[in-house]
Amino acid sequence: MTGDDLRRVVDSWAALDAAARRELQRCLAAELDNAAVDDAADCATWLVDAVGELVGRLAVPTELGQRARALAATWPGRPGHPRFGCEGCAWLQAMGSVAPRWTEETDTAWRHAWHLLAEILDEDSLSPFALPPREWA
Repeated sequence: MTGDDLRRVVDSWAALDAAARRELQRCLAAELDNAAVDDAADCATWLVDAVGELVGRLAVPTELGQRARALAATWPGRPGHPRFGCEGCAWLQAMGSVAPRWTEETDTAWRHAWHLLAEILDEDSLSPFALPPREWA
């Protein structure tokens, strides 16, 4: 992620007040339901809460990785953590529909943030030396 990406993600998240975040959660649940995700409402709630915790850590990769791993262990959906191809795409659709100033650059920045998280989580799941998810916290 570039510095501009980081700024766009942080700024677009900060631009959402409590009502907009509730609307994001509702839109995200609908997107996940359309993608046939079990427990779409629970997954949407989890994603909005997790993003709230992780956005501020994007600039500090070690903190981001630690907290992302701990949160992934609590993911209510399947597989073991959110994936860009499903939850990430649903997030972009939902966020784009509620963010007050969503641009192509903002979309790209959020994609980069999702890919960064996917790399962190997949890196662990692909490693033969990784701790099992229940031991990440």
